[in-house]
Amino acid sequence: MAIKILLADDCADTRSSMRKLIELESSFEVIGEAENGAQALEKAVKLQPDVVLMDVNMPVMNGIEATEKITLQCPKTAVVMCSVQGERDYLRQAMASGAKDYLTKPIDTDQLLDAVQKVCDLEKKRQQKAKHDYLEDNLTVKSQTVALISSKGGVGKSTISVNLGAAAARLGKSVCIVDLDLQFGDIALLLSLSNVRRNIYTLTQENNVIDSEVIKPYLLEHESGVKILAAPIRPEEGEYIGIDAAVEILATLSEMFELVIVDTAPVTNDLFFAILEQADLVGVVSTPSLPILKNNHNLLQLLDSLHVDKEKIKILLNRSYSKTGVRQRDVIEVLKQDLFWEMANDFSFVDSSVNEGVPFAYVDPEHRLSRQIESLCTLLTGESKRRTEKGKGKKRLFKLFG
Repeated sequence: MAIKILLADDCADTRSSMRKLIELESSFEVIGEAENGAQALEKAVKLQPDVVLMDVNMPVMNGIEATEKITLQCPKTAVVMCSVQGERDYLRQAMASGAKDYLTKPIDTDQLLDAVQKVCDLEKKRQQKAKHDYLEDNLTVKSQTVALISSKGGVGKSTISVNLGAAAARLGKSVCIVDLDLQFGDIALLLSLSNVRRNIYTLTQENNVIDSEVIKPYLLEHESGVKILAAPIRPEEGEYIGIDAAVEILATLSEMFELVIVDTAPVTNDLFFAILEQADLVGVVSTPSLPILKNNHNLLQLLDSLHVDKEKIKILLNRSYSKTGVRQRDVIEVLKQDLFWEMANDFSFVDSSVNEGVPFAYVDPEHRLSRQIESLCTLLTGESKRRTEKGKGKKRLFKLFG
């Protein structure tokens, strides 16, 4: 496509000469002429040329003023100033008004066409970068890492993990569940997945470098679309997975997926605190049970003493309204924090899903518990904002326990 040019000069002979020079090249096209600055502005707004060749000294409105107005009103148009004056002051004023280049008359053909081509190319690159930056800032979905923790097992962390993953996939998100309960993780079992030899242990043992291409073959896939990095098959294998490797894996997965869900063991060891550093949001899973609440209260106090960011810690109440004698307000009072989300109690429905190895949010998305899980997905994706550099400037918590 030819570069569209508007000629603005008060001398008709100059415009005629420039037109003849430009039209010798098929890649350039003169689409209009203006004999003063005001007319140049009017035609630039109407014709939207790629480049305006603007004389400095013109009647009605001079070239400097016209250039400034064109730059503001026609952001996709580049202006090249042309003048018999080559003084530095004119050049400075031209650049300050928004001109992309300044040519001193008389101008030879090669110089003119080279200048037009150059400013046009630079303007296209600028527009492409602006578009890219806009998409990155406004439309690109940010990745989030959500860690589910609790002081004790049996609270439903793994069940919430697999159903949250299924709900997120149903909503169109790319999601990966990482089973970092390295000794007794059940995520693969809850999803009825075979070929569990592909897991985090074999990943770290068979590779010295971790990147997205290395990780991909070790990810299992559920029919819902959820990817899983399974726990080791044997409990003792978990001892061979280093903290740095686990952190590197989580960081890499956060570049590969929109949502990374981390299921953790109820142990406050080095790995546990490394996971907290890497997570954008930490869901403390509790049930209306006094021993669970007491231990989660102690866990929250520990996190507070270690200055873990309070803003990312959220209370998730599972089996809400179960007949334990512990009410919602008791949970809030013990944990000293409002509930972020809760899921009702339906033991037989959940237990059936667990024993069949199929997430209820996948097979029965209209069930009330599935809708509650979906609401958690919406809350998480709306609540958490990904850090540009995780852990930068922070003391590594897990080193306190080394």
